[in-house]
Amino acid sequence: MLTLALLASRGFWDPAKNNQPGLGGAITAGLESLPPVRNQWQLVWGPGTYRYLGSAFDSSMMFVVQHSTQPQRYAIVVRGTNPVALFDWLLGDFLGHRQVPWHTSKEDIAPGAALSLSTALGLKILLSMRAANDPGQVAEPGRFDLLLERSAATLARTRQAGGDSLAKVGEAMADSTLGSTMEKTRKLLKKILKYQQLWNATGGFTSSVGATVGELLRIEDIVSILKVRKRLISSLDRTLETQAEAPTAILMPTPEELQSQQSPGIGLLELLRNLANTHGDALELFVTGHSKGGALAPALALFLSDTQSNGEHPIPDYYQWNPEHRARIHCYAFAGPTPGNTDFARYFNRQLGRDFYRYSNGLDIVTLAWHSEQLRTAAGLYGQTAGSPPGLDLLFSEMADEVEALDYCHPGEDYPDPKGGAGRLEKHVIQFESPLQGDTSSYLLQELHQHIEAYIAFLGLDKVMSLKQLLGASKPG
Repeated sequence: MLTLALLASRGFWDPAKNNQPGLGGAITAGLESLPPVRNQWQLVWGPGTYRYLGSAFDSSMMFVVQHSTQPQRYAIVVRGTNPVALFDWLLGDFLGHRQVPWHTSKEDIAPGAALSLSTALGLKILLSMRAANDPGQVAEPGRFDLLLERSAATLARTRQAGGDSLAKVGEAMADSTLGSTMEKTRKLLKKILKYQQLWNATGGFTSSVGATVGELLRIEDIVSILKVRKRLISSLDRTLETQAEAPTAILMPTPEELQSQQSPGIGLLELLRNLANTHGDALELFVTGHSKGGALAPALALFLSDTQSNGEHPIPDYYQWNPEHRARIHCYAFAGPTPGNTDFARYFNRQLGRDFYRYSNGLDIVTLAWHSEQLRTAAGLYGQTAGSPPGLDLLFSEMADEVEALDYCHPGEDYPDPKGGAGRLEKHVIQFESPLQGDTSSYLLQELHQHIEAYIAFLGLDKVMSLKQLLGASKPG
């Protein structure tokens, strides 16, 4: 599953708006060439992509593949954070300060359960994506575009909320006290453009992925730009106090824009409805993701579990994708932050616990979010090997203060092994600690290694492929 999850990173640097065909070709090439998945899966839907208004790069991507010898088995793959998409850092990752109630039914089936605002927004984007698909999998298209099925009153309210909040953000940006920070923002945007130009000119790599990113996107610059975050979210918060739908209105295109710009194809729920009709109770879904995708994958898997037939609670019509059958849903999450709070984790474990596996590297900073006490240790995580740059400890402390009362918790737990002896556990939470890279003093490069390559090595995949090969920069041997 990790190979599929990281395969979703292909093409993250592509600024083209209509890049789905190229991404689809890159994913198919990986499915045909990478040893862990070679000729085992075929692309049947997607990739679907989304970028925030004003962003030069995709912020979200997802695709679906079908197993070659077990045709009832499908994997839904969610991309993680795009390292060169500034909006993805600010909105897709760093809105843990606020939570959204988990509410997939007309009844409150999970009292107290809540997602981070970032995860809730990401889930909404995934459910609203449309993409091309294998015509052989499609029956009559349904109506599953959640953005376009709201009432006129809701649309009017969310548009007004979005307009008000954007105006406030504009006022904040005009504040003279932001002058130096905004200048750093402009400089960082220039660096991203330079990075893109270099990537195109070199075919993707000068020496390695980490070195290329590290040369042009220094951790000091990232710390500077993330200082803008607090201004943005304080303005967002003022609107959120009165408008529950504001995040979608602010960050996503209007229905009119969706209708004019939307790529052809169908949405994920529509595809799954067709697959459920084809395979019935034999349908098996694997939901996986790395990094931000490691938080979105559990949220999406639980959503799909809640909204298929179970006879326990009423589901809104526009969520029903499997009303007559019961698919088995698995989830594999790698290197992700916490998607929600303790009540969410407990509810998730009750619904999907034995079908969920979470992989976590103790030296991967991403996995420390959003535990407040662990966030406070993040700046010094690498000790003398890679010292913390100025300001990073304050940034992590600020984030820790914001989430301290929100009770974030990773889902997943181990279970007694029915085939083992007394005290033997069936491991579902796989935690490890990768050795530090001693050949770099860069905090950013150390984290890039711990966040990506450490997982590849832990699972033994480094013996058959490299990160370059995963991203499509070189061919497997």
